[in-house]
Amino acid sequence: MSPAPFELNQNTWRHLFEVGEGLISCCNLFEQADYLKQELNRLTNAQIEIWLLRRFEPLPSKSVSNHDGAELPVYFNDEIAVNVESEDQNRACVFFEVPLAIKSTTLGKIRFTFNKEVILTLQHRDFLRNAGRYIAAILDTARLSAIKDWRHDQLSLVRNVSFEITRYRSTTELFRKIVDLVQTTFHFYFVAIYTFEETRKTLSVQASAGKQLAADQLSELNMGNGIPLGEGLIGICAESGHEILSTDVQRDPRYRAVAGLEGARSELCLPLISNDKALGVLQIIHDYPYAFHDNDIMVLKILADSIAVAIENADLFDDLFEKTWASTVMLQVAEAAQAYDNVDDLLDAIVRILPLLVGVDKCAIFMQGKYASEFFLNAHYGFEKELEPKLAMLPYEQKAAERFHQVAVLKIPLDLDWPIDVESNGTPHDCCKLVPLVAHDLLFGIMMVDQSAGKFEAAGETAANRKDVIMAIGRQIALAIENFRLEESREYEAYVTAVLLQVAQMVAASENLDETLANVINLLPLLVGIDTALVYLQDEQSRRVHLRSAYSKSWKSEVEELPQTIKNGFSRSLDLIAMNQKPVFCQIGGNSPAQWLLLDYRPFLHNNRIPKTPDPSLVIFPLHIGNENFGFLMVYETNEGVELREKKIEIIRGVAQQLSIAIQNERLKHEMVDRERIRREFQLAQEIQKTFLPEKMPQFPGWEISVRWRPALQVGGDFYDVIPIDENQLGLVIADVSDKGLPAALTMTVARTLIHAAAQAGNQPAETLEQVNRLLLENSREGFFVTVFYALLSIDTGQLVYTNAGHTLPLLLRKNHREMHWLEKDGMPLGITGELKLENKKIHIKPGDHLVMYTDGVTEARSPEDTLFGEDRLFNTLHTFPARSEDSLIEVLDSRILEFQSNAPAADDVTIFVIQRLISEATNAQLF
Repeated sequence: MSPAPFELNQNTWRHLFEVGEGLISCCNLFEQADYLKQELNRLTNAQIEIWLLRRFEPLPSKSVSNHDGAELPVYFNDEIAVNVESEDQNRACVFFEVPLAIKSTTLGKIRFTFNKEVILTLQHRDFLRNAGRYIAAILDTARLSAIKDWRHDQLSLVRNVSFEITRYRSTTELFRKIVDLVQTTFHFYFVAIYTFEETRKTLSVQASAGKQLAADQLSELNMGNGIPLGEGLIGICAESGHEILSTDVQRDPRYRAVAGLEGARSELCLPLISNDKALGVLQIIHDYPYAFHDNDIMVLKILADSIAVAIENADLFDDLFEKTWASTVMLQVAEAAQAYDNVDDLLDAIVRILPLLVGVDKCAIFMQGKYASEFFLNAHYGFEKELEPKLAMLPYEQKAAERFHQVAVLKIPLDLDWPIDVESNGTPHDCCKLVPLVAHDLLFGIMMVDQSAGKFEAAGETAANRKDVIMAIGRQIALAIENFRLEESREYEAYVTAVLLQVAQMVAASENLDETLANVINLLPLLVGIDTALVYLQDEQSRRVHLRSAYSKSWKSEVEELPQTIKNGFSRSLDLIAMNQKPVFCQIGGNSPAQWLLLDYRPFLHNNRIPKTPDPSLVIFPLHIGNENFGFLMVYETNEGVELREKKIEIIRGVAQQLSIAIQNERLKHEMVDRERIRREFQLAQEIQKTFLPEKMPQFPGWEISVRWRPALQVGGDFYDVIPIDENQLGLVIADVSDKGLPAALTMTVARTLIHAAAQAGNQPAETLEQVNRLLLENSREGFFVTVFYALLSIDTGQLVYTNAGHTLPLLLRKNHREMHWLEKDGMPLGITGELKLENKKIHIKPGDHLVMYTDGVTEARSPEDTLFGEDRLFNTLHTFPARSEDSLIEVLDSRILEFQSNAPAADDVTIFVIQRLISEATNAQLF
């Protein structure tokens, strides 16, 4: 039997305890394994092998470089299987495995390998098992202590990064400091921070630590212009927004190998996200697989969040800084705009302060002329003196002119792409950008600035927002120019208003039109400096043209000899100018005012644009209000103040309007006088007409006579009459003259006089009207006729003899109101033919009956909807009139007509003539 491999005594146990104390003093796991293998070999004379679970792998800060590439003193497995005792025939040895366990948890195992002759007794096995438990406890305690220290270091790193975030404003410096801290704390193989470029959708490395890369290797890492989303572990992390862990990159198809990082074995990518926005990626690479502990990932996530906050804060600070800087620039431009009282001084100041504000070396401002293609150099800075002519002609140089036009149309900055200056070595200096000066979508000019970096970075501005700042300056300049022009416009408008107010006051103070015209024409030379002014007015009736006012400095004697009246149709071209109602600018050469009315102005008919030539023009202003033309104001300019022609023309146009108003007022005064005269004539005619009508109706016992007379105009053609023939007979007349108004009223007076005179002879109605017809044809105007209903009423018997000369048929309403009859028709109206033949008809009016006579104005009355009152409505109104009504029949009928007409104008004269035969109370009681 072979001897025991080692002795078991008190010294053996003491040596084991000393091994435990030595393990505690070791700095890292590798030293512990080396020390343990050495001491256990001395103690047991066996070859020692150690296996631990993979979670026992050294922390980054606890790994040492002397094991790089060398065989490790300890093996790491995901699972540990313990074989208690086994025999290896090839090696002729026996090995015994002891579990490294705490309670029921196995942390690893130790294999003791002995020669074949060695016999392990039960006591030796118990010792080795106890040694395994003892060593496991020490290793676990050491591991927990290392993790505690490592977490402390991790938390210190997070704290240090948070501290560094507050120290650095520049993201470049901040990124560099962060990767250095991570590398110093964890001893990673490679650490890098990538940021996301929103416009290009790529990621670019901003700082790295650990393995140093050359410039070409960094370019390869960035894939040249940046790593696209979804490309490699970096791109996948940025695209998904989640952490990406590769435990062994050499077996990971997602991994993108980069020159210089051949030692990479495991990689962790953490997204830098703030407010759900991807800002970049934190990349960490180990040089051995399965290198990342859960604690690593947890702390690095916190670190990634801090870095994301740092990036966002830095961006916010940069944005705030740039906005503050831009606001300062805008404020200085605004202060410059307030410091000057004209555009030229302002632009000269702007081109001088722009280099101080934004660092440009050269700048120039071109103001737009009256036409869109015109640009004039107003101010410049930084260009050599000899370049001024070339600079001034730049907007008219072929390609440069095209680019100026493009900027003016698109209203966006564009590169000039046209050499203006040359460098000292003779190469073209082509670095200018054209910036539109736009306010409220209106272009006022173009600013040209160089695009060189200049002093921008030193001034605190980034190149990215330089274009925006210069555009903002352009808008500020445009607003300042617009304000100057508005101020000038307000001042000019105030002057024009004052001038026109003065003219209006003069017009109001003048007693007549001739005085108004003379005052205004004599005032024009003082206001706008004209040479000659003529006012021609057109007579409404004769259509002749009259010279009503004139002034001339150069042709004074000729103007005094001008004819005061010109015959009709003197100039067709002036008629066309009057029809267009727009000022016309004419070049008349040497023609004097005597020929002005005889010239052919048709070539200038559509020349409404104010000319820019220095030669004086003859300007013809039509005098009109609406579509009513009154004449012309002809103005000939002087040779002075041509540059102010536009303002002068505006003033003269306002004066022409004032003259037009004065002329219209004069004509309205005449029209008012005429209307007042006509009104008085109508009033007199109405009073005269009323004298031909009965002032009040005569009343006879047993009879009631009532009438309503309403002319459509102030006077009318309807008339009625009650003519006493003898003590027992009355003549009843109702008539209607064709037409309305004054002519009808005059015809009515003639007809009424003739009828009244003929009736006095006591003849029958037919003979009476035939006689009146003959007399009317001899004395009345041709074209007028009269419809007449004439009757003789016997007061005692109620017999009525009548004839009807074309008049509307009267209605006989019997006493019980159940019977109603139209009286019979007869002949033609009076005044049409001398062969008029009429017949006499007879009816008997009984007590309680009504005879209703009326003119066609009753049946032809119209409602607002243009509906006729008509015979049916008349018949129904009378038929439904109650026999015992408190109102009279004529009142009911007249009220119904007025209600039907409502607010519609009367179409014809209205006359209602009603005769009622009364009945006694006793008879009335018997009837009802």
